[in-house]
Amino acid sequence: MITFREVDDADPAPAFSPMVRAIEKTFAWIGEHGGIPLTPSKAFKRVFVHWAATEFDWPGHTEADLFAVNKVLNEPDFMPLMVLHDLMIAMKLGRHYKGEFRLTKAGQALAGHPGRIFGTVVPFFLFRINHASMSRFDDAPTRASRHLGRSWSASGVARSTWSPF
Repeated sequence: MITFREVDDADPAPAFSPMVRAIEKTFAWIGEHGGIPLTPSKAFKRVFVHWAATEFDWPGHTEADLFAVNKVLNEPDFMPLMVLHDLMIAMKLGRHYKGEFRLTKAGQALAGHPGRIFGTVVPFFLFRINHASMSRFDDAPTRASRHLGRSWSASGVARSTWSPF
């Protein structure tokens, strides 16, 4: 198996990863507020989605871009947030508990450590996630990707309009 070089927390490289920045900010929000409120269907509530749209600085999904189309934002309207939510659940960094999304011990161990977040989340995202489900095309997953792990469609929401690349 390919082994990656460990990234030190002081290394500036993880700061250039939108995914690492978003996870760090999500962990900080959870630390400050105790948990992310969930809707009855287990999606993040609008208060967090609006905050995330403002704070994440995700390329191609700025606050202005998102609010140009919608007056209010739900989790499916901010596709990178929906992907991160599913990713954190799949990696067991957080879980749904009594109407909130809370960090597990594994998630708490990563909080405040961008190098460890990068070293843990990026290989999982690259090698264990079925990226064909995020394609704009109706192509079936390739044979190799069928064996790599869970699909993003676990929540039943179609995710066919966003690509992380």
